[in-house]
Amino acid sequence: MNYNIVIHKEKGNYCFQLWYCGKQAMGNSKFYESRSLCIKGFEDFKNWIIKNDIHDECNFLKLNKISDRKFIYQFVDENNEILYTSRIIETKTNCRNSMISTCKNIIKAKVKDLK
Repeated sequence: MNYNIVIHKEKGNYCFQLWYCGKQAMGNSKFYESRSLCIKGFEDFKNWIIKNDIHDECNFLKLNKISDRKFIYQFVDENNEILYTSRIIETKTNCRNSMISTCKNIIKAKVKDLK
């Protein structure tokens, strides 16, 4: 498995990031007040994906065009709160493929500290 979850601290808050082979973050979750809440948020997020059978574009997973050749995808809950946002991806096809890959790989990923 080449995917890991890294807990990232920024301005005193924490988010979880899906990393591929430790090379780059594929996206960021919403922010949490502590590392432990972030890890719990990640576990809740995985369970939410499984419970809602999220695996492709749907009401909870949106593909958005930012500008010409720049796209992101976002996981949103039933209240339209953003739970996770991808990095910027060139081309709609690549963004859609990454979105599908994230659905599959984030539920298998484990929290790991990068060295």
